[in-house]
Amino acid sequence: MIILQYLGGFLGAALTSYSVTSGYRLANRISMVERSSCNSCRTALPWPSLIPVVGYALCRGRCTVCKDFVPVRYPLLEISSGLFVLLIVTRFGISIQSFKLVWISMVLIACCESDLLSRRIPNVILIVSIGVILLVDALALLTGVIDGLSYQWGAIALFAGVCMRCTGTLLFKRPGLGIGDIKLFTILGLYAGSLFAVTLLAAITFASLVGLVGIVSGRLRRNAQIPFAPFLTLGFVVSYFVPEPMVL
Repeated sequence: MIILQYLGGFLGAALTSYSVTSGYRLANRISMVERSSCNSCRTALPWPSLIPVVGYALCRGRCTVCKDFVPVRYPLLEISSGLFVLLIVTRFGISIQSFKLVWISMVLIACCESDLLSRRIPNVILIVSIGVILLVDALALLTGVIDGLSYQWGAIALFAGVCMRCTGTLLFKRPGLGIGDIKLFTILGLYAGSLFAVTLLAAITFASLVGLVGIVSGRLRRNAQIPFAPFLTLGFVVSYFVPEPMVL
């Protein structure tokens, strides 16, 4: 079991690397089938550089050709996500439940990267997610091994997203939430069920704190737009650690 846990952690880091790359390419409209390359000079990366975390250490955080820095968030994401997947495997073993959690985690990471870079969440990520959602629900109905999707909470999440968007328009003359965020809300509601409430509360708290600190320090304008997908991801991780049993 210990071997499976550590394999799960490494797999989580590898999937995170792919998810981040997918988010970057979708944000910059780069082909998904091209070989991985430096974001600055576009030089193809040698295979050792593609190993999660290890690749970053081998190149010392720089491109081996142009010497430009590689964002430190990449290895940090790989490490943290690898640990999260390790915890998932420890708790649920190799199961459909684990697959659900790992899948939605990777979707959130891809959305984070795209939202940070382009302030948008590509529809292709959400469409693929919906396809997997339907597959998971079919498995739940056929096998009875896992609970089905929470369509009630999916509707609640959609309503919450629309309300936040309209509230921003009324109070600040600009939408409080993007359309992509509302779609992501709905997907999270379907997957997480009642834990979506914890996810949303934690996300709003984190976003408010970051916004407040940014405004006080002068790094953010009062009307600055803040990508919300990263805070939803943090909120989802927090919801995993609530004391009550996870209901998905």
